[in-house]
Amino acid sequence: MPTTSPFNLMRIVQMALYIIVRPADYFRTMPRQGSLAEPLAFAIVLSIATTLISVLIGAALNQNDGMSVLDLLILAPGMIVTASIIGAGILFLLWKVLGSRQGYGVAFRCSVATLAITPVTAIVALIPMIGFWVNVVWTMYLLVIASVEVHGISKRKAIIAFTIFGAVIAATSALMTAGQVMLEEQLRELGISPAEFTAMDKDQQQQTLSDIQRNMQNRP
Repeated sequence: MPTTSPFNLMRIVQMALYIIVRPADYFRTMPRQGSLAEPLAFAIVLSIATTLISVLIGAALNQNDGMSVLDLLILAPGMIVTASIIGAGILFLLWKVLGSRQGYGVAFRCSVATLAITPVTAIVALIPMIGFWVNVVWTMYLLVIASVEVHGISKRKAIIAFTIFGAVIAATSALMTAGQVMLEEQLRELGISPAEFTAMDKDQQQQTLSDIQRNMQNRP
């Protein structure tokens, strides 16, 4: 780990490219101990970069949901860091089941390393469904490599485990997406946009959901 500030932008960019181009070498030489400040900085910078790319793409396609760029840049790092912390906990338990002797800190470093691909997958996401599958498959591929190089797990065992893990993630995401699409359709019937629904306070949202439920019950 460097002794300088963890927010070394050039180092973070180089690390992200290294993970993308030579993932096995990265995980083989990845630090197993030390401060988690650098992985945290890596997660924050990558989340900001990915958010900016998504905002620019959304603006070009007129698909932004009404939130300001500033709001997104404030919310995204916190959400992604939180997701990385929780995700690392899940991966830590999974790797333990598979026989790893590494601690949570190592699992967190591995989890954060997969964020290197997010600026690329944000662009690929322009292609419906294909972008999603590229993200899932690429992430699982990196986790298989991390399993072998960092946790000493056999390649065959890692492939089986993360194929199942990826399938669970894909199925969960598909259900959430279907629910979101259904909600947006119901909102449109009430003349409400998703952005307007998001801007409502809790009571207004609850009333809107009650109206949707009532409409569905009244259908023949």
